[in-house]
Amino acid sequence: MINVNGLCQKKDPNPVPQCKQHQVLVNGQCMNTVEIGGVCQVDAQCTGGADCLNQRCLCPPGTVQNEQICVQKNCSEDKVLINGTCLSRVIPGEQCEDSSQCLDGSQCSSATNACICLEGMNNIGGYCRKLSYTDPCDSISMVCIVFYKSIYLVISLKKKKKENENLNTNR
Repeated sequence: MINVNGLCQKKDPNPVPQCKQHQVLVNGQCMNTVEIGGVCQVDAQCTGGADCLNQRCLCPPGTVQNEQICVQKNCSEDKVLINGTCLSRVIPGEQCEDSSQCLDGSQCSSATNACICLEGMNNIGGYCRKLSYTDPCDSISMVCIVFYKSIYLVISLKKKKKENENLNTNR
């Protein structure tokens, strides 16, 4: 029994510690709260909506620090959010960091860090287009002129030219 304000009360066998201001209770222990960027041990210590990542209070993915609070990060329509950063969307042939940046069905190549068209597709003026040897060709220059979505595409076909040379020598 203990005396609490002149009244006898049973002593709690498992008392809950009363933490001081700027402390949080974690597994029965009081731990200091930590601002964004500070050293931490558990998420509960981090203030402002931050998480304890690699023993640092950091804003979680998709958020950024605004003063001492983590806030949602929104990107404009011409950008995409990757690892908390808004990166520009890019056409095939341009530099990229992630495939989600690449437009027109292209993918970011880890070898070149550029958006490239998938196999069987060609980058024609920043668009991935499927071309075939059956496209109409100029018989003199062996250059194919393809009309696609109001755009004239000019493509040289070495294979087609070689086939025509073989036909001429066999005559």
